[in-house]
Amino acid sequence: MTSKSSASKTAASKPTTVTFSPYLMRRNREALADWLHANGIDPNTVSADHAIRLVGDTIWYHAFDLDPAGRRVADWEAGEMVTVERTAHCTKAAPRLTPSDDETD
Repeated sequence: MTSKSSASKTAASKPTTVTFSPYLMRRNREALADWLHANGIDPNTVSADHAIRLVGDTIWYHAFDLDPAGRRVADWEAGEMVTVERTAHCTKAAPRLTPSDDETD
């Protein structure tokens, strides 16, 4: 086996990464909400201020931290809601999104 084959084998085993930026998330809210829900994630708990990443078959996302009553926890000094990075197994393929998917012009 040559070193070139070894290098290509390593590259081939690297998982594919798809990133949905906050911009794409806002522009394609319904399609992403359907996809998250299909993968067992409540879209209402996902922060749109952080990117969602699909790495291989794992979805990485930021969910709002909730208090015992189910309310979002706020960091008043930072002026934002507290989020926790979570993961979920991806069972449904990610949607193909573009910045203009929801435009009707």
